[in-house]
Amino acid sequence: MQRRRNKKSRLAAWLLAAVLAVGAIPTTGIHAQAAEGAAEGGSLLARYPLQEDANDISGNGRHGEAHGNVDYNDGLVLSGGKKTSAADAPYVTLPGGIFTGKEKLTISVWIKNASDKGNYAALFFGTAPQANNMPLNYWLFNPINPDSRFKSVFTNSDNSGEPFSSEVGVVVGDMAQYKNKWAHYTTVLTEDSITGYVNGVQIGTASKAKKVAEFKSEIQAYIGRSNYVEDNTYGGSFRDLKIYEGAMTANQVQEQYFDTAYISPQMQESLLPAIAGRISLEGQIENGILMEAKKLELPGESHGATITWSSDKEAVISKDGQVTLPARQETVTLTASLQLGNAKESRTFVITVVPAASRLAFVKENLQVPYVLDNGAVLPTQMSGVSISWSGSNAVKSDGSIAADFKGRQEYQLKATLSDGGKSEQKTFRGWLLGVDAGYVAGYTRTPSGDCVDKLARSMFLAYSENGRDGFTALHDDYGVLFMRAESKDNGQLVPKGLKDPYLFYTKDGNYGVAAVRTEEKGGKDATKASSVMLYTTKDFVDYDEVGFVDLKTDLAVCEPICEYDSALDSYRLTWNDGAGNYYQNTLSQISASTQVSEPVKVSAVSVRRAQQGLAGANQGNLLPLENAKGTKLKNKLSKLINTGMEVPAVVKATSAEDMQAVRAIARYNDGSIASKKVEWNLSEVDFTKPGVYTATGTATQPTFNNSKAMFNARPDPQMVKYNDKFYFISTDENGQGKIFIRQSDTLEEIKSSTETLLLDGNSFPQLFKTCLWAPELHVIEGKLYIFFAGSLTNWSGVQSHAMQLKEGGDPMKTADWETPIRVLDMEGNNLYDTDSQGITLDMTYFQVGEQGYVAWAQRQLHPVDTGSWLYIATVDKERPWQLTSERTAICKPDYGWDNNNTFVVEAPFTIQRDGKIYLTFSGGATDHTYCIGLMTASADSNLLDADSWRKRNAPILTSWSVPGQYGPGHNAYIVDDDGVMYNIYHAKWGRSATRSASIRRVHFDIDGEPVLDVVEERDLLDEYKTVTAQVEVKGASYDPKQDLKQQNKFFTDLKNKTGQGMTSNADWKEFCDSLAQAQELLNRPDASKAQVMAALNRLEAAAGKLFYLAKLEITAKPTKLSYKLGENLNIAGLKLQAVDNKGGRHAVNLKDCTITGFNGKAAGTQKITVSYQGCKAEFTVTVSAASAPKKPGATSITKKTAVYNAVTLQWKKISGASGYEIYRADSKKGKFKKVKTITSPKTVSYKDGKLSFHKTYYYKIKVYTKSGGKKAESAFSKTVSAKTALAAPAKVSLKKKGKTKLNIKWKKVTGASGYKVQYSLKKKSGFKTITIKKAKTTSYTKSGLKKGKAYYVRVCAYRTVKGKKISGKWSKTVSMKLK
Repeated sequence: MQRRRNKKSRLAAWLLAAVLAVGAIPTTGIHAQAAEGAAEGGSLLARYPLQEDANDISGNGRHGEAHGNVDYNDGLVLSGGKKTSAADAPYVTLPGGIFTGKEKLTISVWIKNASDKGNYAALFFGTAPQANNMPLNYWLFNPINPDSRFKSVFTNSDNSGEPFSSEVGVVVGDMAQYKNKWAHYTTVLTEDSITGYVNGVQIGTASKAKKVAEFKSEIQAYIGRSNYVEDNTYGGSFRDLKIYEGAMTANQVQEQYFDTAYISPQMQESLLPAIAGRISLEGQIENGILMEAKKLELPGESHGATITWSSDKEAVISKDGQVTLPARQETVTLTASLQLGNAKESRTFVITVVPAASRLAFVKENLQVPYVLDNGAVLPTQMSGVSISWSGSNAVKSDGSIAADFKGRQEYQLKATLSDGGKSEQKTFRGWLLGVDAGYVAGYTRTPSGDCVDKLARSMFLAYSENGRDGFTALHDDYGVLFMRAESKDNGQLVPKGLKDPYLFYTKDGNYGVAAVRTEEKGGKDATKASSVMLYTTKDFVDYDEVGFVDLKTDLAVCEPICEYDSALDSYRLTWNDGAGNYYQNTLSQISASTQVSEPVKVSAVSVRRAQQGLAGANQGNLLPLENAKGTKLKNKLSKLINTGMEVPAVVKATSAEDMQAVRAIARYNDGSIASKKVEWNLSEVDFTKPGVYTATGTATQPTFNNSKAMFNARPDPQMVKYNDKFYFISTDENGQGKIFIRQSDTLEEIKSSTETLLLDGNSFPQLFKTCLWAPELHVIEGKLYIFFAGSLTNWSGVQSHAMQLKEGGDPMKTADWETPIRVLDMEGNNLYDTDSQGITLDMTYFQVGEQGYVAWAQRQLHPVDTGSWLYIATVDKERPWQLTSERTAICKPDYGWDNNNTFVVEAPFTIQRDGKIYLTFSGGATDHTYCIGLMTASADSNLLDADSWRKRNAPILTSWSVPGQYGPGHNAYIVDDDGVMYNIYHAKWGRSATRSASIRRVHFDIDGEPVLDVVEERDLLDEYKTVTAQVEVKGASYDPKQDLKQQNKFFTDLKNKTGQGMTSNADWKEFCDSLAQAQELLNRPDASKAQVMAALNRLEAAAGKLFYLAKLEITAKPTKLSYKLGENLNIAGLKLQAVDNKGGRHAVNLKDCTITGFNGKAAGTQKITVSYQGCKAEFTVTVSAASAPKKPGATSITKKTAVYNAVTLQWKKISGASGYEIYRADSKKGKFKKVKTITSPKTVSYKDGKLSFHKTYYYKIKVYTKSGGKKAESAFSKTVSAKTALAAPAKVSLKKKGKTKLNIKWKKVTGASGYKVQYSLKKKSGFKTITIKKAKTTSYTKSGLKKGKAYYVRVCAYRTVKGKKISGKWSKTVSMKLK
């Protein structure tokens, strides 16, 4: 039972329990009270035990009536298999009035399914059959539908002909596992949702709109049948059907699962593992750690099962729960043994018990703070009697709460002071602190349901919230953003994979990471990677870099990985569980493929900051706070773009109406991006014959294509080109796919009303192709027009790419004006496939970068194995574009769930070139409602024939979820109209089962310059922003706009070079740069018209008005220290700055972002110090004067020396006023001392001298020095000490009985050891017998043959082999144990 989340959640701490993050939600406790039986806000309507009849025992008298041959030998048993309409069909009728008018219902039942998968109804309520023998409205539950899934559905609209097509609900899971087994099924209905549970666990939820009250006719209800009269009745056994008014919570549903009142003893026994899993000691033990003597309350019974307890260390924790603190830290295993009837089960709890004397050190070692803290978090102020105070940030209050008073993000360095019994320790943490405006992102998976099938649901989804508590909005249309890559087999085939348990975390550099587990495509365990975690990094949660799999060095299956950066350790803690309640932790040195991974250590259960998304079908995910700027950008990037404003130049220079018609409006969008819009100006008040200033209004417009419905029916794979001032449209013919039609128009907008003409069919060139004329594309290459298309002589498996050239002077609309098609050839002049049976080639497109021509196409190998369709690229000769001039390179495979869903296909490549990048969009998956458009990106100056130059986005950019009502969008291309606006020509289905048809929609470019394909006209240009107003400055006839443009060009070019982008948004900066480039291009063109120059001038001045940059830097407070002695370093404490922008705004400046120059601590005099920030500078002066000679320091003394096999560590007395220390070493007693280290920090009083020889004595002495004004003074040497390198004594030697005559001996590994010696004796100080362990990795040994009832004394030492001789180290402490 989950507890309510506190307003201020407690941060935690334990390394051994991993990260207990802010907002953690506790796990279920054993003492949770069972549900009273009533759903939230409702009551029990009816209860049918179904043991001997169908009577209701709720007291409401709603008895059922059995029909046909039913019996009660194992609950209610229905044989099933008969037509519902049959007179002897077995089923039970329930009173329909139970459900009438009830919008919130909880229905639970035990069922033992005896039916094979199929269309049945185990439970049903709804309207009577219509004349077509089907009900109009209903709820129906089938425990094993034709896909072997759980099916609980509700009709969402009235569809008398196909009521099943209106079903919404939970259709998930693999229910074949429950054949002939009892399982508990629950459905919870509300006004707007339907949620399904199996055995008390939620497996899915879905939205619905229709209400029971809208059924409008008498409701009928059944067990074992529905009102689909032609369906068979259901076969299976039923027990304890309960119907509640009200929607139960997840916890209440779970309690129903454990209600054993009316189930058989055997069924009760089957619950025992689940009962064991509910036992918890939460609230009594803090994350598996005990630091105080107490009595644990150990439950003796749960849900009818008896519980007995045992302990492997009774002296520390007894079987009745008494805790006695040990002399040293101990790990205790408590075991709960459960019995219910003849069934037995156990549950273990691993508990670390820390003695009082070790408490402070333990808390210090294990205290951990999240790398990123958000406002409202609370740091711990005490842990198990250890008080903790915090310093280092004004945002941390005395009670540990974080109360940031800033926006954005700041670095923090926090010091924790831990106090216990008069002793204190300190620990420092660093990281990032988020301000009051932080947002929150949740990462999660979905339960497969409806259109969100397995391959789509088993990906990572994102949701965003402004406060992290509620108001979550699903991003990316509630479609996955991160998919697991398929596994490639040696033969080229791909094995699809899924993703589960994604965990979002911060990386050391302040960016983000994702840890996830790979599954099989339907969610099963992936045996090849079960012990590994996949890691990703990302800067924006849009593009992800796949780091790779990290092997966690275990044979267990890894579940629910939790990865967090620990700043104190400078490593990552990766905690996981084995799915059986056991938790483990590894450390990772870095997030990279070459990371060093520790062995796993067993730890206590972990609490994680979980998001309560409240989204239908969403599994609970972890929550990550985000800096406002990044969170807002993510939200906008993965949400719908919408027009938020419209701008035109405040003042427009013009000499004629023609000049005004060239003036464009700038539409602004919620992500900060912009787009140019044509304006229809009303110039009735403007007199162009008389210079002056006038006011003009206008209306922003754009071409309309109304893609709420198909523009060209049955015309998939569309493409357009502009050739000889005409626009041409071409596509596949869906009606048989054996013809190609073409259209022509004068403008892009007129294409929608143009008339199509047949261009090609199977009779055009029967020697080359007769059918499957697919995906034609028109391309202008070196002034010539070509068509690339695919065709076949036989069927789809013979489809190959062809190219056809328009004859010189020919009409593209006439077949006779085209040359004979040529099959596309490789660089050797051969067909791309030797024989048609080998594979197919199709969807060829052409693009040009610089002077080099390229083709990209889809290619699918069919033999010897079908590898699916991949994308390829090659160069071509522009004079012979049907022949490759390079080897072909595969650049894209269908390796994600969205492009191998239903079929392994990526196809239909087409490119956009913009700002030095090439965006290649393509389509993936089957051509059904899951078809979608993906994106690849490459730099235009990269080697495009190198697959590594291309970056494939992990998720598609246009899907059926992007624009409601348009299913399976894809196979698209792009065309630019006469105003320079780019449009997307694409096909989709305007209806889930409709024919693929074509339409057109504007391509928007977002704040990052990337194409956005779902900005529909309703969001692209809002009515409230269409009207614009400008001041028109009418110029006289002598006005020369070119001269004006020259002056403005020079001024703004200088300004660009001086300020750079500054604080100007990406979109406004691009518009300024583009307008400046256009101005420069026109100034270099003698033929540029006056109207063109005037338009460019107005555009440049308008764009320049949006520049936002810093104009100057001001010092608001000088540094506290302005006078220095020679040799001192500059101290800028107290320095405060502010920057002033070009619009007069003032901005705080972080000194870490500034460059400070001009200080020289070695030169006396006045010095000018310059502070630089984003091109602006400010200055202040300091004075440097000569310093007096340093005072000779006193000598130190070496206080401690510690030697290991290859190093010596020294500690010495700290000397007041010292500047540092110098360490000297000699290799023999009378040898020469050499300086081995200079310590420059006066606070450092220890040094480790490494890389020494083993078993050798070294001699050390230390000198103290002080420095001032460039001069140095030294002390006398300390007394000389010696230290011999040797192996350390093994730590933590422990004994454990193995029967009556065996002892298991364990110890910690000793660095540098070649092996170990184990000695045992019946006496404490003599009589030892020696066992030699020859392997350095061996750290345990079991000695057998010992005497029962005797006490044995054991010690261990390490040895190192040098030139064949074993040199032993120190003996461990002697430990003992008596054999009983």
